[in-house]
Amino acid sequence: MAEINCSTWREELQALVGLEDLKRQLKELETAARLQQKEGRSGGLGRNALFTGGPGTGKTTLAVIYAKMLMDLGLVRERKLVSLPVTALESRYVGGSAENLRKAVEEAMGGVLLIDEVHLLSRMPGGTEILRMLVYLMVEYRDELTVVLMGYEDGARAMLAADPGLPRRLRLFRLPD
Repeated sequence: MAEINCSTWREELQALVGLEDLKRQLKELETAARLQQKEGRSGGLGRNALFTGGPGTGKTTLAVIYAKMLMDLGLVRERKLVSLPVTALESRYVGGSAENLRKAVEEAMGGVLLIDEVHLLSRMPGGTEILRMLVYLMVEYRDELTVVLMGYEDGARAMLAADPGLPRRLRLFRLPD
């Protein structure tokens, strides 16, 4: 796996047209992280995130920029990014979807796991299994794993409603249509 060049995230973010509110949120997160580092503190800054918006709004692009920012700020241990659609986790066998997620998490350990199309979870046969395992693994490996999710607004809302513990474990970024 190639190392990610994360030093370009600011230029990539500024090159995006509009999205001023989201750019401001990321700048505030950067400032808070740098202040913590300067004061010698660690932790307290939630890294896991959910990017929602309609088709073509830049969810995946922004999720990758966000991951690069976390890497550049030293908020993740390794400059490693594993990206996959949620459908890659689906299995025909009971327990298979959770096992597929566990394998993806093992590969991403120390870096960032990006999961796209999470709006499909509520309609997938193994969606509940994936969601429960995802929350468990986010808690279990909170210091070693960063999870970034992307999906359409309505399906992502259904996903958040399905597990009451999930919303408090994610930074929520909504992209305008």
